[in-house]
Parts: sequence; C-alpha cells; structure tokens
Amino acid sequence: MAEGTGSVFVSYSRRDRDIAERLVNRLREEGFETLRDVDDILPTEAWRERLEVLIRKADSIVFLLSPQSAVSEICAWEVEFANSLSKKIAPIVIEDVAGADIPPMLARLNYIFATKQDRFDNAVQSLCDALGCDIDWIREHSRLLDLAHRWTQGGSWIGQLLRGEDLLAAEKWANARPASTPPISPVILEFIEASRHMERMAADYDREKLLALGKTIEPILKDHVADLQTRAATADRQTSFRVSTTAADIRLEIETIENFYADNGLWHPEPAIHLQTADGSADYAEVYKFPCCGKTAMRRDRSPPSQFRADGCSRNPQAE
Repeated sequence: MAEGTGSVFVSYSRRDRDIAERLVNRLREEGFETLRDVDDILPTEAWRERLEVLIRKADSIVFLLSPQSAVSEICAWEVEFANSLSKKIAPIVIEDVAGADIPPMLARLNYIFATKQDRFDNAVQSLCDALGCDIDWIREHSRLLDLAHRWTQGGSWIGQLLRGEDLLAAEKWANARPASTPPISPVILEFIEASRHMERMAADYDREKLLALGKTIEPILKDHVADLQTRAATADRQTSFRVSTTAADIRLEIETIENFYADNGLWHPEPAIHLQTADGSADYAEVYKFPCCGKTAMRRDRSPPSQFRADGCSRNPQAE
C-alpha cells in the first residue's frame, strides 16, 4: 500500500458491477487496498459475518450511489453497519437518483459525481483526495477499533487492555480528532476508558504494595546503606580503576535506596507544564511534562506535580 493511502471497502449493487470494477482498478493504481465481497468472500463463507470483518478492517467506505444501490437492502445494511462503527463514508454518484430514494445516512454527506456527464478521471481524483484526508488518524481509528473488538469478543479480558505509553498515545489520539472525521466509535472510547481505569487500579495496588514493603524492609535497607558507605569509603582509599568503578556503583546503589525514602533527593529544575487531560475529561487524569528531561507525570486534579520527586533528573540543591 502506498504511503498516505488506506484500505477501502466498496459497496455497490451487482447491476453496477462494470463501473465498480473500473473504479476498484483505479483505486488500486492509486495505492489503495480495496475490499469487496466479490474478491474477498469465499463461496462457502457466511456472507454477512465476512462483510462485517471486511467493513471493520477498512479505513473508509466508498458507496456507489445509483437507482439500484439506493434500494438495495444489502447496500443499506452495509452503510448502516459502517456508520455504527463510525467509519468514514464517501458516496460517489454513478447514476442520477431521485432524492426521495437516497438512504438517509447518505443524504447528509457530500457527494462526488461520476455519472456519464462527468469526467471519470476527475471524479477519481476527488475521491482519492477525500479518502486521503486525515488518513493517519483514520488508520489509527481502524487499528484501535480492531483491538477494542477483540477485547469485547474476548469477554473484556483485562490482558487485552492498553497500558503505559500505548494508553497515553491512544488518549492523545482521541483528543486530536480532526473536525472532518466521524465521531470516535463508542466501543473505542469504552476500551480506552476501561484501560485507564485498570491502569489506575494497578498503580494504586503497586503503591500500596510498595509502601507496605518499604515499612518492612526499611530497617534492613538502612543497615545495608551503612555497610555500603563503609565499602565505598574503603574503595576510595584504593587507586585501581576496577575498585574506583566499584565505588561508583556502590554510591549509585546508595543513592537509589536513599531516594526511595526521600523524594527530595532528586528534583526537576523546571516545573511541570500541563499537556492534556488524558481522555478528554477532567474526570480522569491530567498529564504533565517536565521540560528539563521530558518525563511525564499523571495527576487526578489540575494541581501540578511537585518538582521534588524520586524520578527527578537532577540533584536537589536543598538536599546537598
């Protein structure tokens, strides 16, 4: 598939097969992956289930509008299913149709005309331009729709939810929806929301476990730090490169342990700036970024995170 293009499901009446074939060939020449029932459904397959798979896979839907397709029950079902998935639909008029016969879901859209009175090449170019608009965002919609569908089909198994950077990327994508695209599919929003909820639960569990562990092992670690300090001092009195390297490693271990118990051991010299609300509503998490090192932090309210943190990128001068 050529860069900047996408996958297209072509919906048409069997009576319009010839012009559909012509359009499909041109779209393929332009680098689009085309999907349709003639090419992609085996004779023994359940056609409706297979069509659902093809439409869900496609980035956009091209509907060849004619008097035949306007009254086709199968074509109407294809458009309704695509619309339920928030797919981008591009109707192309190949034969004049009475206004009353046009399906309601198509009547509100902008048409591209490829009738006998219109230049076919111009129509194809207009169609390609329309299909290529915001294609990167639309492709991501298709990818997340597939993940969300697998999640729902798999019984909403938590192992299929987004985590970490993948979740942040999905939330950023959702917040950046172009005005020209359809609304995000509800199942994707549910998938992202469930992922954020599980991420919070995991963070709360890890925090509680870490605090409990810290109280248990703090005396042991303090004794360990004292021993490490003695070893580091001994290594400092020796001159070999290997011993000096060992001393540096020991100090790094000491610093790591001390920062575990003292958030002011490290800091971010520059205060965090607010990037975004993670999923578009302040009900969830606010994302902040420290300009000094690029690290991000999450907050449940709009109060910025402290600069004095164990993940700081510089030593805190107040702790010197």
